[in-house]
Amino acid sequence: MKTLAKVVAVLVTWLAWKHTASLSMCWLFWLTVLTVEIRIRQVNYEVVLLTVGTASNALVTLLNHGVMPVVGMPTSIRATYPIWQMAGAGNQMLILADHASLWYFSVGDLCMLAGGLLLLMKFMQVPRLWPVLHKRIK
Repeated sequence: MKTLAKVVAVLVTWLAWKHTASLSMCWLFWLTVLTVEIRIRQVNYEVVLLTVGTASNALVTLLNHGVMPVVGMPTSIRATYPIWQMAGAGNQMLILADHASLWYFSVGDLCMLAGGLLLLMKFMQVPRLWPVLHKRIK
């Protein structure tokens, strides 16, 4: 149940930030994510990738007043939510921003995806979990 509450807290704060693009919601979201990640007791390369990705995205959005700049976004494209905005001269740390050349992902997104996939692969390789998963699939 504790895990569900953490997931709900992260999702609620993310949705609030995504729809408002306010700096205060950005801070609240990243602090919520940080409190969840601090609880992870093991340190391995999967967790390091997740943490580096999270820190990268937090840094770029906080430095840009709660917005993720998008480098290379054509003026004809309009972002679905105000959290993403075309990068401009006033933006900071654009190396960590979303990039059109990376299919609109950021370096932080790619680190988090890699860490998440590695954790999933590790989870799927644990032999004692296969019978549990097999029963749930049927």
